[in-house]
Amino acid sequence: MKVNQTPKSPWAKVLKSIGIIIFIILVVIGGIGGYFWGLTCPFGSGDDITESIITSIIGIFLGGIVGILIIALIMYFSELGENTRKTAQNTYNNNSSADELKKYKELLDNGVITEEEFIAKKNKILNQ
Repeated sequence: MKVNQTPKSPWAKVLKSIGIIIFIILVVIGGIGGYFWGLTCPFGSGDDITESIITSIIGIFLGGIVGILIIALIMYFSELGENTRKTAQNTYNNNSSADELKKYKELLDNGVITEEEFIAKKNKILNQ
């Protein structure tokens, strides 16, 4: 049995690439921002490099979380669009299969094709 596979939208790859780029940018910005915030930390000494490293790690972590959320949203809406398109394609295929069966039934009723030819066409249409 052959299954019709619809190709993925070209925008799906583009959106995922954009999500990954945003993720990387947020991680870098989080790390750099955290480092400099650690240097000027209002509740720390400001001289200790350990504070900068710790706040840099926190910044990377927070930037990564936001980036992952953005990627998840992009992938969710991309898949939602794909599923909608596949549903529409399946509906079209079902309608055209029914129309095709009806056409062959009329040909059988009018004596244009034989019973064997009708059964062969029907099996071919139903197994697509």
